[in-house]
Amino acid sequence: MISARAQLGLSKACLCNHQDRLYDDDPYDSTQNPNGFIKLSNADNSLCADIVDQKYKSIQWEKFDTHELLTYPRSGGEPTTLESLAKFINKFCRPGLNPIKAEELILVPGVTTGSDVLSQILFEPEDSVLVPGPNYYRFTNDLGDRGLVNVQVVPALFEQSELRIEEFQKAYETAPSPVRAVMITNPQNPEGRFFTLDELRPIVKWALSKKLFVILDEIYDLTIYDQESNGRKYQTATELFETDEERQYMVWMWGLSKNLSMPGLRVSVIRSSNEMVTKAAARCLMFHHPNALTQFVIREIVNDHDWVQNVYIPTNFQRLRNAREFVLHHLDKLGLPYMKPMAGFYVLVDFRKHLDEPSFEAERRLHTRLLDNKVILSAGETMFASEPESRRLSQASNILIPVLPLII
Repeated sequence: MISARAQLGLSKACLCNHQDRLYDDDPYDSTQNPNGFIKLSNADNSLCADIVDQKYKSIQWEKFDTHELLTYPRSGGEPTTLESLAKFINKFCRPGLNPIKAEELILVPGVTTGSDVLSQILFEPEDSVLVPGPNYYRFTNDLGDRGLVNVQVVPALFEQSELRIEEFQKAYETAPSPVRAVMITNPQNPEGRFFTLDELRPIVKWALSKKLFVILDEIYDLTIYDQESNGRKYQTATELFETDEERQYMVWMWGLSKNLSMPGLRVSVIRSSNEMVTKAAARCLMFHHPNALTQFVIREIVNDHDWVQNVYIPTNFQRLRNAREFVLHHLDKLGLPYMKPMAGFYVLVDFRKHLDEPSFEAERRLHTRLLDNKVILSAGETMFASEPESRRLSQASNILIPVLPLII
């Protein structure tokens, strides 16, 4: 009764649906429902809910021009919105680098939509994209539900996170369909760390040598709260594309869901120097463009550089550090190994000692036991980890302080 295309999209597992339903039907509340599900699987950040709330309430709504409600928004974003975002990105994400121009940006209602748009303009149906693993579990759906793209995982978690050309080459050669792109999330999800330019350069050059698009997902670039502890330095990987020809293969995604802890606003951008990519993206966004009120809120928030620099960022960094130390303290007490995060809202924990055998079947049994005890975590298998050991625990939630000692 539905198209073959829709059936192919539905054939891809949507791993979050079941857990979301469990939580929605029975959410934990310390007073109203203390025996409900405790959800520690989402990569969102409620630690700064108070200052985000204050900022939202300070918006001067009388400045909104109601005539904007009488016309359709411009596909790809209003020029004033794009100018505000370009200035914000240049100041906070690209200090000291060549500034980007507003006309290089396409406004998208979230990176999820951005991935969906790219799946339809960079790939033929059932083409492949190489993605280091473990990775964000929804990439399969974001790229595959409508674009029908196959996500080919490249192992990248060894003693530490590491990108190896031989692993990319092997994945390229064994992919079930033509490879059209490499997609790299940096800072990383779920590891909570980041790759330096020196670590990324060989992979980018390898991809360019094969005329592959390189999709840079940098939606966590303003969540790096511990950059200096080991001498590593984060820089945007856009600087690795040195010539006009190389920049034709670069696509950059960035947004506010993680960086300003506002996933409900649904705001991101796609940046590309490839005119055909931007034209095709803008055409697709006729079906998706953010509305006039959303764009007004965007401008009100990102234009306040003083609030971002002196209130939000330092407060967010301090609270993320405090949350990390709280979580790691309890993991240490339990003797659970972990990868110490420096960015993002989560920690990757090694649960091998709780598996009854070293297999993904054993990991599924552990996952079932956790659900039976009303605890929701992201399992390593769902994040395409190469071995059955790891789980992502979201640490950027106000719920952690009262419940974590009870859980573990």
